[in-house]
Amino acid sequence: MVLTEVSTIRADDEPPMDWISRTQLTTARHCLSDRENRIIELSFYAGWKNREIARRMGVTEGRISQIRANALAKLRDNLT
Repeated sequence: MVLTEVSTIRADDEPPMDWISRTQLTTARHCLSDRENRIIELSFYAGWKNREIARRMGVTEGRISQIRANALAKLRDNLT
């Protein structure tokens, strides 16, 4: 089983979930829009900075932060 650390997708006031399976994360990502999924992929899997993502998607860095924060909140809700 492939495991993924989720410390980056939990709020600071939530108890830590040390590990989830890649299957759980993939299932949880179905709740995200295509745009949210793309930002999560570029941020966490490809390691891109907000500036790079913003340039590629034609929006501001601030907008990328907002979309990513909303996507991470959705993921947290679906993983708990």
